[in-house]
Amino acid sequence: MKSQVNRNLRERGIYYVCLELTAENEDPIRKGLFFSLSVGSAIGGNGSLIGASANMVTAGIADSAGYPITYAYFLKRVFPALLITLGLASLWFLVRFL
Repeated sequence: MKSQVNRNLRERGIYYVCLELTAENEDPIRKGLFFSLSVGSAIGGNGSLIGASANMVTAGIADSAGYPITYAYFLKRVFPALLITLGLASLWFLVRFL
């Protein structure tokens, strides 16, 4: 029960942050923060085995099929793609918001 309460509080907190960032205001800093939040959460989910639930489900299915995916193996495979997406996102932010 306690973890459910903490999860709801975190979700409610980020909800108000997103609501504030998406208010009808043409402030470029707000837009930049909003896009940073969304891109950062997507890249964070792709960059770690425990960062997204789909990664954990896939690792569990692979493990039950006899192909274990360790954290080190996942990181070795995903790190080049993570660097590319992080570089592209950084470049897009620089072009879009500066």
